[in-house]
Amino acid sequence: MGSEEEMNRALLRLFKSRIPPLTDNSPLHKGQSGRIGVIGGAESYAGAPYYVAMSCLRLGADLSHVFCTPEIAPSIRSFSPDIIVHGTLDWSRNFEDTTDWFERLHVLIIGPGLSRKSEIFEYTIPLIKHAKSLNKLLVFDADALVLLSQNPELLKSYPNAVLTPNVMEMKTLAKTAGIDVSKLDDVSGKIAVSKQVSEFYGGCTIVAKGPQDVITDGNFEVIVDSGGSPRRCGGQGDFLSGAVGLLAAWSHINSAIPEDNGSKASKLFRESPLVASSVCASMLVRETSKLTFQSHMRSMVASDMLNFIGDAFMNTFETT
Repeated sequence: MGSEEEMNRALLRLFKSRIPPLTDNSPLHKGQSGRIGVIGGAESYAGAPYYVAMSCLRLGADLSHVFCTPEIAPSIRSFSPDIIVHGTLDWSRNFEDTTDWFERLHVLIIGPGLSRKSEIFEYTIPLIKHAKSLNKLLVFDADALVLLSQNPELLKSYPNAVLTPNVMEMKTLAKTAGIDVSKLDDVSGKIAVSKQVSEFYGGCTIVAKGPQDVITDGNFEVIVDSGGSPRRCGGQGDFLSGAVGLLAAWSHINSAIPEDNGSKASKLFRESPLVASSVCASMLVRETSKLTFQSHMRSMVASDMLNFIGDAFMNTFETT
């Protein structure tokens, strides 16, 4: 086992202290294991917000809310009665129909299925600003990354955010910042670009997806290269943004600082909790993809992954 993998395993062991306990005498009440908000779902894109919300529930969140456009809300409701669906992303509705919920949520995951329509972006920007005023944890994925590339000032001096770009989304973010992406295919180049993108977008945490996930906040960088699946079916990234959001929320809910044992993992865990939780989320989703592919092989689709999250969680956290 290489030193990078050893450190990642150490982060998993440290993160166990953040996971809400499920015991017979647990003092937890509904909502204390995570209240998640997803801003997304428009036009034909009902699946992405559903996968984010449902993956969070399958990982152990108590409540998942989806804020979507009115026309897409019935589709998302039909997928599962477990998700609380608000068809409020529309100029005919008051902003308060959405923002009044923000105070009680632990994290907002913005972008899955949002679409790139200018009117949707214009409606979403004030929601982001309001969430920032509440100092909410924010995760930006998919179409919200395009929104950020067009409005980079939204994250100025706001490090309490995670961006989860794939390679094309990373190029879009970097282009706005004037960053050279010619070496993005090389791991060392990917690390360098990710650190520059982090700095440009307010010191946020970057989860640069790919064969190796690169995770950095500009101070620490970690490579995750474990497990995974050769299938590249749509929807897998939604599971990652969900896991990144929920694990970040758990790290915020239970923020007790473990004893410093002098290791790099301990230092990272204490000083960059969003990097630490994102590393754990990456490893967890890669394990989920691996187990799903082993079962379904070529016929694997994203919805199959929901049935393997529980086993992947046990493999990731209970066997380290």
